[in-house]
Amino acid sequence: MNRRSLHQDLLHSGKYRQQIVKAKKGKGAFSRHDKHKKHRHESGGVSLWGAV
Repeated sequence: MNRRSLHQDLLHSGKYRQQIVKAKKGKGAFSRHDKHKKHRHESGGVSLWGAV
C-alpha cells in the first residue's frame, strides 16, 4: 500500500508539473496571439493562426 501510494504520488507530481508548465506556456501564447489578432485582424490574423 505504501509503495503504491508513493508511486502514485510521483506520477501525479510529474503530471501536475507538466500540466502547470504547459498551462503557463499556453496562457502566454494565447494572450499574445489574442493581442496580435486584435491589432491585425484584417491583415494577417488567419495566417498567424495557420502558422501555429
